Amino acid sequence: MSPSSSINRQRFEHGLSVLKSRGFQLVIHPQTYEGADTGNQLAGTPEQKAAAFMDLWNDDSVSVIMASCGGNFSSQFLHLLDYEELSITPKAVIGFSDTTALLSALYAGAGIGGIFGPTVQTLGRIENLDKVTDILFGRPTPDIELTGATLLPSSINHSAKAPLFAATLSVLLSLAGTPYFPDLSGHILVIEDIGEELSHLDRMLWQLNQLCPLSHLEGLIFGDCVDMRDTGRPLGLDFEGVIRKHTAGLLIPVLINAPIGHGSRFMPIQLGRTATLDASSSPRLILG
Repeated sequence: MSPSSSINRQRFEHGLSVLKSRGFQLVIHPQTYEGADTGNQLAGTPEQKAAAFMDLWNDDSVSVIMASCGGNFSSQFLHLLDYEELSITPKAVIGFSDTTALLSALYAGAGIGGIFGPTVQTLGRIENLDKVTDILFGRPTPDIELTGATLLPSSINHSAKAPLFAATLSVLLSLAGTPYFPDLSGHILVIEDIGEELSHLDRMLWQLNQLCPLSHLEGLIFGDCVDMRDTGRPLGLDFEGVIRKHTAGLLIPVLINAPIGHGSRFMPIQLGRTATLDASSSPRLILG
């Protein structure tokens, strides 16, 4: 289905071919194609999206609901879902970016841990499809290699064991003040984003610290923050400098540049899954 914006047909069909080639049996809800040929982002009304979501949720032949794409609008049908009903028959939902809103609502309202991972349209650019496939098929996944990630020099170098949560930061913060913002205390939090000004990142990290004090986390991982900009009058801090500013003094491991998010590397994160963060020179999440 399309919980967010309307699909790009070419990219969506390519993603479908990737799934089929990996042995998946597909159920494509008609709502998926809403707005596909209009030239704008609208993919139907909130009511249509909620109905499509429940159709797939109640279909016993569907084990995973994968978002067609990201974009905008997924938060606008959250109030139409019955989270008590959903909690009775939990089902995996996978997506990222704007789908963060839906994943967060399911986690906060129904205790359902979805998968922060690729949408159908992003499958064509993902380098680590084997890991994605393993998770979708429910195969054992002993650890998640955080290749390229580095520990901030000022950070605490020790292991941390806690439930995982991952989100696109700007979308997560859009849920502030709603019942859909999850309690992240005691979690290892993974955050990423795309196309943000450094000044916006600075503001968002301040806001996140008000909603969920970073000192209450067990670990903090910054994924692929793509196309960060510093236009106009310089902020005075680079990307790492902004992170250092907001994590100074934290007694938890803080990693940057993990292969999770809007880049071509995307290690899926199972929300709520307990993992041990190994912040050594070869950082990884050991699932347990």
